[in-house]
Amino acid sequence: MKKNLFKGNIFVFVCTLMASIYGQAQTKIFSLFSENFEKPKYFQFQLNSDTIPAKGDNKWIVNKTYNGSGVYPNTTDQNTTMSGQIGNPNEHYLHIHDSKKPGGAANANFDPTNASESWAILPQGICTMSLVDIRFVFFWLAEGSANSFGEVYYSADYGAWTQIGQTKYNNQGIWKFEEIKDVSFENVEDLRFAFRWVNPGGESQNSMSFSIDDVHIIGTYAPNANPVDIIISDIVAEVCKGTTFIFTFEFTDTLCDGSYLIMLSDDTGSFDNPTSYWSFSYPY
Repeated sequence: MKKNLFKGNIFVFVCTLMASIYGQAQTKIFSLFSENFEKPKYFQFQLNSDTIPAKGDNKWIVNKTYNGSGVYPNTTDQNTTMSGQIGNPNEHYLHIHDSKKPGGAANANFDPTNASESWAILPQGICTMSLVDIRFVFFWLAEGSANSFGEVYYSADYGAWTQIGQTKYNNQGIWKFEEIKDVSFENVEDLRFAFRWVNPGGESQNSMSFSIDDVHIIGTYAPNANPVDIIISDIVAEVCKGTTFIFTFEFTDTLCDGSYLIMLSDDTGSFDNPTSYWSFSYPY
């Protein structure tokens, strides 16, 4: 994004995000986060979080078990979806299971007699400064019951967890694509999401629990949305063609962590063939 910043010398502030460079007046959709749970030791969600301790025996797990072992109903095949297509069907996925059930059924199930609450939290926030149209997307299923269901939450800039999306994720026995969009996701330093499961106990009907796969956070880079200016605050030396000068600069707002480039135009103010480059990382 181009800014006129210091007298007759024009500097360009180019933001490098996700290993791509977005120049002046470009609008581009790109991925901010992706998790398909195919690396079980390194997945990015914190399960049964210590931040909000799990209650009861129905807890989150990641595996590729779809068979209920005759103890619970089998989990629906991931080739069966209401819309869209799961990237790696019938491989690893995130789901609630009965952690104490004899026989070790570890597919998407829960003990309806055991009251439980458990969270799967994204502990590392996503920066969305100067981004718009932020969407949290995933595939899910959850039969549950009227009182046993999943929920989705978000936290912006370390604020309280706020429920978003459907009031209850239940009554869904086939994998379904979900997209959640809200202006509260935009232009924040730290955006996090969480999945919550809750059931009251005292029920008897076995059914499939809350299950998640192919999680993505997608945003649109728009240079005119919440722009950040770079201001030249001091120049130590006279600015003349062919000479070296030192300058200090500051920003008008917080930036996302990343690599940044400052470019010096030619003497006509054109950036087709910039005369100099300065690169730096933020934070320093």
